Amino acid sequence: MQRGSVAAGLRFAAHGANERARRLEQRLHWPMVAVALLAVPSVSPQRL
Repeated sequence: MQRGSVAAGLRFAAHGANERARRLEQRLHWPMVAVALLAVPSVSPQRL
């Protein structure tokens, strides 16, 4: 068993997952900002 190739494969898989997560994060960034802005008034101190 070649240990180096296994490590390289794991590193490559982790990198690919990281890239996918970053792309998904960029796509979800603005919708999440909009949701946060909409949620802020409903959690304002006047309601409490």
